[in-house]
Order: sequence, then structure tokens, then C-alpha cells
Amino acid sequence: MIGPGDTIEFNIANRLLQSWQSLAGHVPIHDLLERVFHEANLLARYEAAFPATQSARVRANLTRFVELALEVDAGRYPTLPRFLERVRQLRKLDREGPNQATPTAEGGARVHLLTIHAAKGLESPVVFLADSTNPGNSPPGHQPLVRWPAETDRPSDFMLLGNTRQRDAVSKQLHELERQEEHREAANLLYVALTRAKHMLIVSGCTATSRSRSRSWYAQIATAVCGQEAPQEPWIDEFLQAPERPAAEPLQSPSDADVDPRLRQPIPTRGLWSEIAPSRAAPQADMESDDALGRLRGVAIHRMLQLATEARGYQASRNAVTQRVAAEMQWAHSDRTLQSWWQEVERLRADPKLAWLFEPQAPAKAYNEVPIEYLDRGRTVYGIIDRLVATDAGVWLVDYKTHRVRCATQLHDLCDRYRVQLALYREGVQRIWPDRPVQTCLLFTHGGQLFEIEQCDPI
Repeated sequence: MIGPGDTIEFNIANRLLQSWQSLAGHVPIHDLLERVFHEANLLARYEAAFPATQSARVRANLTRFVELALEVDAGRYPTLPRFLERVRQLRKLDREGPNQATPTAEGGARVHLLTIHAAKGLESPVVFLADSTNPGNSPPGHQPLVRWPAETDRPSDFMLLGNTRQRDAVSKQLHELERQEEHREAANLLYVALTRAKHMLIVSGCTATSRSRSRSWYAQIATAVCGQEAPQEPWIDEFLQAPERPAAEPLQSPSDADVDPRLRQPIPTRGLWSEIAPSRAAPQADMESDDALGRLRGVAIHRMLQLATEARGYQASRNAVTQRVAAEMQWAHSDRTLQSWWQEVERLRADPKLAWLFEPQAPAKAYNEVPIEYLDRGRTVYGIIDRLVATDAGVWLVDYKTHRVRCATQLHDLCDRYRVQLALYREGVQRIWPDRPVQTCLLFTHGGQLFEIEQCDPI
């Protein structure tokens, strides 16, 4: 028998299915899946249907499926049937098929074995580049050569190349061109492999049994770092630090004594990059000395404020925000500390003096986590603005600070400390809106106090 509760559930399911079906073919598959997961509360429903021991794996597999919508051919499949067909094709391939996702280990303590192609777009603290002395297989006796430019509908050349003695001038020229393209592609692949490491890259390989004409990756890296293809001892090279090499003997010249001493002084140079440190990256010294969770609290409150003020229809309810933040931070949703941070966010959003910031009225526009980058006298300046409100009368730039401030003196000291940071923000925003005044503010979330940085007076 079907009761009233079942009828309600059926009506909801029917409405959702019709809504999703109407979007199929009109929005990218990744956007459609995100909507299905959110409106159907899919992760929670799947977790409820499986034993608790499988909860982490179920969540990882569902998240991996959504990620696949972006990875498959760069997310260019706009319809559901074409995406499913592509997934079916991948499942038939031994090497390219999507593997079952693995839950993230505590602290990321897990080893991943990946090909370089599969590692594109990923990073890890420590990366091993294994078997780097292997130059690859030698070409067969008759090497096929097919040149098919991307902009044409058919190949421009097709031939079977014999050995060197059997090639004429035309085939030699085509083979040389093909060899150069292969070397360029190998160099691009090596670049991908070297840039997967965040902190440490370990290059390893076995001594080659035969001398190959093509230089292995190990030999290329060793030559660049040590000046020789096969160093006898392992080497360690730190980022942005020149490798240790014997210094060349200075040339002795009788004219050295005639050189102006000022010319021997090092030339001061400015750094090419200047990062505007975001609030969440502030050093521990900026937090209270007795607040061991200062940095974690800052990250959580920034994220909660972003989700709660999201302008794209995100439900800013307690459960919606705290569940998502708890999942991202791998915390228990019922944790009292996490809930107290959300209460701090709720107090800010309920403050009528801050309504213009968190709920601006049209035609004002508000933005969260705004990346900014500009060139200043040959130096690239970049950073992330927490909150930006643009109106016809001017632009308000607000940076969140989660310090637990207890006195007015400390507030004014913090305002002075962040003047340079906000001045850099203001310069970048002023370039976007050169005809509008830009006001910079600090919002101290603990007390709900908003300060304009120029006068450092409460607004």
C-alpha cells in the first residue's frame, strides 16, 4: 500500500526528474551532475544505503564520477548520452578506463602510482620520477610515418620508412621533421612530470646496459643540474638555489686596480613576484598566542562566509554550509567548535549595519574570493580579495580578519599592519574601475567591527 508520505516522495522525485530531463542537452554535463547531487542530496542518500565501513569509499566514488565529467575530453560533451557513451568506451580500455576512486587517507598519507599523462593537473608533496634512464623502445625495421595536421581532414604524408640506407632526400627530411616533433613532445611530457611535485622531486633510474643515441630524461636532468650525464654520487638541488660547482679561478688582469670600486657592488633588483598574503595565510604570530586553532578557525570562517553569501543560489542554511565545510575539513559535523564558528558567521549576517555588505541591493554587485593580478613597474602583484561590493557610486573592498581582539589598541595596531596589503588590493581594483572611488576595509569577524583602513575608524 502507498501512504500519504510515499505520495509526497513520489511527487518530489517526479518533479526533480522532469527538471533534470529538461536541462539535459542544454547545460554541460558537469553542471547537470552538480545540480542532481545537490537537489537530490545524493551523497547522504548513498551513504545511508551502505554500511558505515563503506561510507568513505562511496563518497569518493561519487565525487570521482563528477570529476570525470570535466576530465573526459576537457568537459566538452554537452549532452548526457554522449557523456555516457564516452564513459562506456573508457571502461573497455585496460589502461585508460576510470578506476574505482580511493578515499583520501588521513593527512594525505597515501601513495599513488600514475602515468605522466594521468598525472596532468595533479600535484603531490613528494613525487618519484621512476625509470628515468629508460630511453624508450627502438623503432621497428619499417617505421610508419603519418603526418596529419589538425586543421586538415586527411593526412598530408603517409609512408613506410626503411633503414637509413634506403631513404632518399624527401624521406630523410620528413623523418627529421618527425624526430624534432617527437623530441618536442617528449620535452613537454618531461615538463609535466617535473612540475607535479610541490616540495620534493626524486629522480631515479637504473644504469643503462647499452649506449643509446637518444639521451634519457635522467641524463638531461643530471646535465642541467650537475654538468654531466652520469654523476657518480646522488645530488641534491634546492629550488631557486644554484647547484654547488667549483668556482672558476678569477682572471688576473693588471687593469683590475683601475676599476671603480662602485662597479664591483651587487646591483639590487626587485622580485619578479609580489604576493598579497590572504588573511587565511597569516602567520601564527598574528593569532592569539593561546588559540591553537587560530589558523584553522580563519580558514573555516572564510569558507563559511563565502558559502553563506554565494550569489548563485546556494542555500545558506546552517546544515548546508556546516556540512560542506565539515566534509572539506574532514571534521565531524556535530563538533561544537565548528558550530560555534558558524554562529559567529550568523551574527555577522544578522547585523543590520553589515546588510549592505552581505546582502547588497540591486544594482550593486557583490563578489567573493576575487583573484587579482596586475603588473607594477615590472613586478607581478597577485592575491585574493575576500569580498568586493561594486556600486555606481564606488567600490568597497573588504578583507576578513578572524583575530580575537580584546582592546582598541590591538585593533589599531592590526589596521596599521595591513595597510600595505590593502593598498596593493586597492591599486589592482582601481585599474578595473578607474572612474570610481575604491574604499578598503577590514572586517573583524569576532566582534563584527568594520574599519576603513585609511582612518582606521569604525564605520
